Amino acid sequence: YVGANDGMLHAFCASITTGSTHCTPGKEMFAFVPNGVFGRLINLTQPTYNTAHKFFVDGSPNASDVQFSDGSRHTILTGGLNNGGNSIYALDITTPPTASDTEATIAGKVLWEFTDPKLGLTYSRPTVARVTVGNGNNATTKSVVIFGSGYNNSDGKPYLYIVDAQTGAALFGSPIDLCGNSTTCDSTKANGLSSSAAASFDGSGTVTAIYAGDLQGNLWKVDLTANNLAGTLVFKAVDASGNAQPITTTPVISLHPNSPQTSGYMVYFGTGRFLGLPDISNTSSQSIYGIWDNLSTNNPPKRANLVAQTISEVTTTSKLVSGTYQARVISSNSIDWTTKRGWYIDLPTSGERAITDFTLDSQRLIFSTFIPSTDVCQGNGQSWLMVVDSATGGAPANPQIDLYGNGTYDTINVNGNNLNPVGMLFNVYTASPTFIAGGGGGTNDTLLVSRSDSAIPPVKLRGGSRGRESWIQLK
Repeated sequence: YVGANDGMLHAFCASITTGSTHCTPGKEMFAFVPNGVFGRLINLTQPTYNTAHKFFVDGSPNASDVQFSDGSRHTILTGGLNNGGNSIYALDITTPPTASDTEATIAGKVLWEFTDPKLGLTYSRPTVARVTVGNGNNATTKSVVIFGSGYNNSDGKPYLYIVDAQTGAALFGSPIDLCGNSTTCDSTKANGLSSSAAASFDGSGTVTAIYAGDLQGNLWKVDLTANNLAGTLVFKAVDASGNAQPITTTPVISLHPNSPQTSGYMVYFGTGRFLGLPDISNTSSQSIYGIWDNLSTNNPPKRANLVAQTISEVTTTSKLVSGTYQARVISSNSIDWTTKRGWYIDLPTSGERAITDFTLDSQRLIFSTFIPSTDVCQGNGQSWLMVVDSATGGAPANPQIDLYGNGTYDTINVNGNNLNPVGMLFNVYTASPTFIAGGGGGTNDTLLVSRSDSAIPPVKLRGGSRGRESWIQLK
């Protein structure tokens, strides 16, 4: 399922057979036009379209398994439009399409399309989860779709939406105004809520809290077990001069490194934006954060409560990129968790920012950063692929990246010290790397790095921990 700027979500055959009906791999089975873009399809016929590009179905769809009110299991596809519009849609794709499907059968796959005056451009990617609705004997679990208000909505505030996965009906009093009466929001500046991450604090799989960041650098948490849902400020991202740093990436949630001795959760995210023309030349300082949410509702940490890690760049060679180029190393400052609430890394290059989602695996935080080019004839810019220790934000205990593409994990000699590399440079834009886990026992992991020049080079990582790492005695 792929959205496109022709105004459609396209469904392509990916398997050889669907039941007893043969389909050709790669063949389009149907296309869906969301109401959010339907009225603008006429713009595609304009002779001047090539000089005035329009956006349509630009959001990446997400397939998830849910349970409907009658107990039946379904697979639904949810997605937004990004810069293409102000709606979120859901299709029931439980039964794959076949060549013999009628138009009525295909139309029946559309469950709902949600819009609201406070829903902006739907850059916030929907999250599907199970939540508890009601209290006491009236409590039931329900499949829901969770998403933020996106950007450029009617009042410039960040809102959280929770809707029924089957019907699209708003739940929990949605939209939830995260700013509320908070003084951390600046009403004189535009804001909007980015993609959210759902967490199950009780380990049941039922979501009890939602984290999301906004364009004013606020990292919010919504406690779904509270009687009245509201936004709780977990952290305010600001640079060394106190300037707010926008959050447009999805937070990553994990247990504290010292769990279960230390309670609470780590929230990882980066800052920066790349949404419009003014962002290309923006050189504001941006950062990567690992914040300990110790579950206190009235004591969000500040930048001074975090340990700083510092990036340095060194010249080396690699078989992945011809000639010499820059690699990165990073400090390994320890964290005293009795006095500190996490860590941060200030990105060192002017204009560098984090605009793609992170991956967490085996105490490694994997992400890419981007430095736009201001040259309209070049366009690509540069990207850094980074791998740091998620517990501290510093260097991992041993080299993780096959920097030279030779199947080994080498250190870099810097002033007589052998340091573990944490970053490699690509002279193009790179998307969030796709992580492919190895089989354990020292087997390499792999990152597939999608580049703006159409190449997708594999980068080998040292094999992470696999298999059982803990156990619970049930009886």
